[in-house]
Amino acid sequence: MDGVAGGMVGFRMGRRAFLGGALAGMLAGGAAAPARAQGAPCRLVYFHDYAPFSWSDADGTVRGLFVDVLAETLGARMGIPLVHQGWPWSRAQAMVRAGEADGFCSVATAERRAYAAVSTEPLVLGPVKLFVPRGAEQRPEITRARRLEDLKGLRLAIYIGSSWAHERLADLVPDMVQEPDMAGALRLVAGGRVDGIVDMADVLRHRVKALGLGLRIAETAPVLDTVPFHLCVSRTSPLAPRMAEFDAALRAIRRDGTYAALTRRIG
Repeated sequence: MDGVAGGMVGFRMGRRAFLGGALAGMLAGGAAAPARAQGAPCRLVYFHDYAPFSWSDADGTVRGLFVDVLAETLGARMGIPLVHQGWPWSRAQAMVRAGEADGFCSVATAERRAYAAVSTEPLVLGPVKLFVPRGAEQRPEITRARRLEDLKGLRLAIYIGSSWAHERLADLVPDMVQEPDMAGALRLVAGGRVDGIVDMADVLRHRVKALGLGLRIAETAPVLDTVPFHLCVSRTSPLAPRMAEFDAALRAIRRDGTYAALTRRIG
């Protein structure tokens, strides 16, 4: 599940990671937000590689729980025409920051709150776990990790755009190795080049399986944190003044069973 401008000190960045951060900076630092045509669809952007919450098919169609929940609340219940697009995560955030897109779903970090209106109701509560190289799960420093603060001293992988990791882990784990994407970070774990990766357990579990790394990466048992994912909307978007209405629609689909049906559909 972010901006890369802040908190970069102490991170080891390869050339590709630097170029990825530079792209996000250029997108974020552009001219004022373009004018919106009246009645234009609300443009929602997603991390294109964050299954089961959001991912892009080969034809560019975006799927996942975030897409389904927003289609039901903003689209069906609030009557807002929507366009769903998947992008590399740093770029998606930069588009909202620059007013080129309306919103995304993610953790409401202080950085994001600076440029986005944030829903009160969370779309998802995501359990955070540590995934480690297979065989390392019995190491003493791994078995004693019961909360984020217990990760001190470990060397962790991180991917570009993970603002949550920058905000919550940078002071605890200064020795983090940054990769352009989650797949690269997981391959570092699989190869034993880092001690592990910390992120949403549902996402890591799905990605490990998709990459065929199940025999090389182990999921540790404790839930280290629980993170809420919110709708974050550019303050220049026509959707920003309607966040209370969105919160009401989200509460409604939880009450009437629609939300539970959507979660069962993605597995």
